[in-house]
Amino acid sequence: MAREAGSPTCSAVEEEAAPTWRLTAMAKERGECVVIHTQNTRKTSLIQDLQLSMAREAGSPTCSAVEEEAAPTWRFIGEFEILKQQRCRRVYSKKGSKNDLGLFFNKEDGTFHAMGAWCGHMGGPLYEGDIEDYKGKAHVMCPWHAYMFDIKTGKSDIGLEQSTYIVRVDDGKVFILHSNPLSVNPYL
Repeated sequence: MAREAGSPTCSAVEEEAAPTWRLTAMAKERGECVVIHTQNTRKTSLIQDLQLSMAREAGSPTCSAVEEEAAPTWRFIGEFEILKQQRCRRVYSKKGSKNDLGLFFNKEDGTFHAMGAWCGHMGGPLYEGDIEDYKGKAHVMCPWHAYMFDIKTGKSDIGLEQSTYIVRVDDGKVFILHSNPLSVNPYL
């Protein structure tokens, strides 16, 4: 996206990666302008002003591209009766594997839960883990190093925390509230 904007020195940086003042300092040091992804439309014009100002100060070509990430919407995942047959599964994101989710079925209460697919410790595939009763709650155990994550909260005992997503079952269909298109089949 940044290259399409005609600026060879632009780099895309997630808004959560660092506070804006830090992004500004980092960009000035590297002589780059920054493309900040945001879901808050009120911030967009301020971010555009920041990018133009940074580009001018750094002497780099003007980068005016700001990618507005889609607001979360309910993404259809599949039929409840089919999905519940597999307790842990991967849900693919159209925006690439780093955005994939793990969908977990708790057969004790018949509910689904979703969280980031990759363990925050070393990137193990949580969707290949097992659902275990740990301290009276359902947890997914990472298959690489056996770290346990509560499937409802995404929290572990050692301070790691996975991003969690709201799952809804409506008329026998399972949906996840997410900003990216999702599928139980890989995107080609």
